[in-house]
Amino acid sequence: NIRVPQKLILSKLGLPVGKPVTKKEIERGVLRIYGINSFKKVVYNIRPLPRDTTYILNIDITEKAPGSLSATVHYDNIFSAGVVLNVMLRNILGKGSRTMFIGDISENPRFRFDYLKYFGKKENFALSLRYDFMNLGIPQYDNGKKIDELLTTRHRVNASIITTHSLKQSFFGQVSFWSERSKFIFKNGIQDPEFAELISHFKLKSYSLMLGYMRNSINDRNYPTKGNEIFTYARFFFINKYAIILKDEYEDLQPFFDEIVADYIQPDTYGQLYFMQRSFFKLARNFQFLSGLAFGLTVSDQDTTHYFNNYFLGGNQMVSVYDTRLVGINYSEIETPNFIKIGLKLQNVLFKNIFLQYGADFLSIYPHVPVTDLGQYSFSTMINDYSMIGYGFQIRYRSIIGPVSFGMSWNTNDPYTRFYFQLGFSMNYND
Repeated sequence: NIRVPQKLILSKLGLPVGKPVTKKEIERGVLRIYGINSFKKVVYNIRPLPRDTTYILNIDITEKAPGSLSATVHYDNIFSAGVVLNVMLRNILGKGSRTMFIGDISENPRFRFDYLKYFGKKENFALSLRYDFMNLGIPQYDNGKKIDELLTTRHRVNASIITTHSLKQSFFGQVSFWSERSKFIFKNGIQDPEFAELISHFKLKSYSLMLGYMRNSINDRNYPTKGNEIFTYARFFFINKYAIILKDEYEDLQPFFDEIVADYIQPDTYGQLYFMQRSFFKLARNFQFLSGLAFGLTVSDQDTTHYFNNYFLGGNQMVSVYDTRLVGINYSEIETPNFIKIGLKLQNVLFKNIFLQYGADFLSIYPHVPVTDLGQYSFSTMINDYSMIGYGFQIRYRSIIGPVSFGMSWNTNDPYTRFYFQLGFSMNYND
């Protein structure tokens, strides 16, 4: 090994010298080494010594190249077509580090810088620095009918400490800065038409702290058939700066709008709790049952006029790890401070490369309720006025250029049919 520190390899192997170990423990240690994702090959052999029950463990590793460049094309009916370029460099910013530059050249351009460096006595921690840029046109809907498009330019900077002692699970702490500038193309997304004529765009900035836990044994991110995944976090927003920017001809009204934002829209500190779980259960050969649960809560003592960093629900794809997929609605069609989702689906694997998934998701959302006035919450209102069932199917083909997917879905709240078509790998967390 030249580029990967020996200390990191031994820490991932995790076997005590001179003490009894089982073959299963050795195989798990070798798997952890391979999971560093820095090696093309990791093989081992055991050579006995003349003394009884004493052996030497030899591990033969072949490191990956110090850098790589790849390119893929993609298309979907929400964010159009594009070309993704991926540059990965090892050890350029310290031994045992990985640096990535990823860009999406399209009508909705995106860019990501991602740096990871192991540290600690046994290399059981990693420092992650990440910058994300997005310039997206996100469709806006009214009961399934597209009424507008929100042009959003978003910057996000994260610094995280992640535990790395296990391949399947980790704890993390994160500090984050988020900045966004957005505007509606046709102003139909603004409920008050008189205000719509005055407004140029919106600006939001937030600083937050997050503690979370991830566990993932899913066998394949894009073609999963077994395993389970858990992602949960508690997030505290400690600085929030919002602004409604008026057109130049109405600048004399800007102080009035600044006061409205400060008093009624911009929140002070607040918290969020999020949980997501999904599991695959084998029913027969090439036939699985999928279950899923997700919920998000916003915790604040401020009244209902304030705008929080809401949860985005809907669609087959996840643009970021913080999105929640939902059958029956399009990507980001629902934005809400509180929700619960329960999903039940079946999946057939046909001819090894075709994945047919069908089922339903139950969703309930609820407006913000101040923690000082929880009596406002009504379970019957949530079920009767804020609930729906989404149902549909998706068929996915594993091709040489990546996943090719087509889906149709409906829900119990409106008569519209949602279509989804996607081709190739994108920068999404999941396509």
